[in-house]
Amino acid sequence: MKRTLIALATAIIATTAHAQAVVSNDCRLSRFIEAYAWQALDDAERTNVSQDLQNGLRVYLRTVQQQTKKVCSSR
Repeated sequence: MKRTLIALATAIIATTAHAQAVVSNDCRLSRFIEAYAWQALDDAERTNVSQDLQNGLRVYLRTVQQQTKKVCSSR
């Protein structure tokens, strides 16, 4: 689990600048991705991964939340 979390977080941090491309233009899928981002952040906080990794996940989560709000409000 921790290895998977680290791999996911590394990929997210590497793509944070392009996070909008990771989010779907479909409202339901965007909400699913947002829930997954919340879970990843929660797991990172519980397993005490590095603060940099947690901060990267927070940035990604905010980006996902903004895109989800944009996509779902345009329905």
